[in-house]
Amino acid sequence: MTSFDGSYKGAGLALMIQILAGSLAGSVYAQNDTDCDYGSLLIALDPSKFAGHEFLDEQTEQIITAYKQNSDTELFYPGERSEKKRIAAMESGEIEIDEALFTKLKKYL
Repeated sequence: MTSFDGSYKGAGLALMIQILAGSLAGSVYAQNDTDCDYGSLLIALDPSKFAGHEFLDEQTEQIITAYKQNSDTELFYPGERSEKKRIAAMESGEIEIDEALFTKLKKYL
């Protein structure tokens, strides 16, 4: 069993998932790959069903703010850096592209 982060907490989490997924999917676990019957389990949760969209958005914003304030480096959530570049390009009316790509694109003009 491979732990997520190499610590006892990661190993415990990996064990919990293995037990849950193995039991629900009906797979058999063995100590070697030739005898192991891997099962697949997919669990989908809709967080908004637990707390509602407004509460979820508020909590997410608070978590992101806390992480960003307590970091020594600039942190971006997925898509944030691209969005900042898109907004800057729209405001300036220009986009930055690689010289090699620009050379290839000029062939089609």
